[in-house]
Parts: sequence; structure tokens; C-alpha cells
Amino acid sequence: MFRQATEADIPQIMEIIGATVQEMKSYNNPQWDEHYPLAADFQADIEQNWLYVLEEDQVIQGFVCLNTVSGKSYPKISWQDSSTPLVMRRMGVRPASRRNGIAAKLLLQAELLAKEQGITVIKMDTFCRNDKMNSFARKNGFIHRGTVCIWDIDEPFYFYEKVLQ
Repeated sequence: MFRQATEADIPQIMEIIGATVQEMKSYNNPQWDEHYPLAADFQADIEQNWLYVLEEDQVIQGFVCLNTVSGKSYPKISWQDSSTPLVMRRMGVRPASRRNGIAAKLLLQAELLAKEQGITVIKMDTFCRNDKMNSFARKNGFIHRGTVCIWDIDEPFYFYEKVLQ
């Protein structure tokens, strides 16, 4: 079941975050760590009605933040579609549930939500070393539109766009 997250979901979401941070460290990806994302980030998402979960048998299998708020670096990118996008942020999947199509289901629900709201494009960004998310984006029809260094390091974030049909 795909639904909006509630405060009661935060402990399961943070379990997924903890496991994902450890995995990211194993392949030298500092995008998420002990300082981000925090439970407070998800609490704020819930308060704005931006956080969604995919739940099976009362266990959260994945989550995604969906809103129309472009990041500070988005204006620096040459986008194909300049209309207001649905922006995907902080997507995660329970490690034991990976390779079972959970991320694809989250994307499908994001696409349906976008269409319901009259939105024609989904945008996202991820760190260059986040191989899994970069692969997911390319595999699911997102087009790489640019790179921007956001942090105080010389490695960029990649920005992706998927124009909906």
C-alpha cells in the first residue's frame, strides 16, 4: 500500500536510513551520514504532507519525499521542461527488500501523483558517487541534465529529469 507517512512511521524509516548509511559508507558515498537525513527531516516532511511510504504487511518497504520545491541548484540546470516539477528526494528502500521492484513502485506512484496534480515532469538529484540511485535514474527513463558541485568538495551532484507522457 502506498500512502502518506505518519509520525508513527519514523522509527521504521530511520531503520532503513541506518542500514542505508552503512551501505553507502561501504562504497565511499558520503551523501547520507549520521547528520543527514535525520528523524526531524522526516517529521518536517510529514508536517508538509510530502513523505510517502510503501507498506507491505505493516512493514515499510520504502519511502520517498515528493514535493514541488526545487533545490537552490535547480536553476543552474538546463532542463527540457521548465514547468513546475514534482521533485523526488530522500528515497530509500529496506535493504532486505531491494531487487524486488520497491523503488520502481515508488516511482510509479510518484508518476501517478504528478499526473493527478497536472504535473508533467519529475526531477531529482543525487551525489555522483551514489551509483545505485544514478543507475536507478537512468534505468527508469530519467535523463541526465547537468552537474553542480553543492558541497565543499570537488565532486558534483547529478541532476535528472523525466518528462511524463
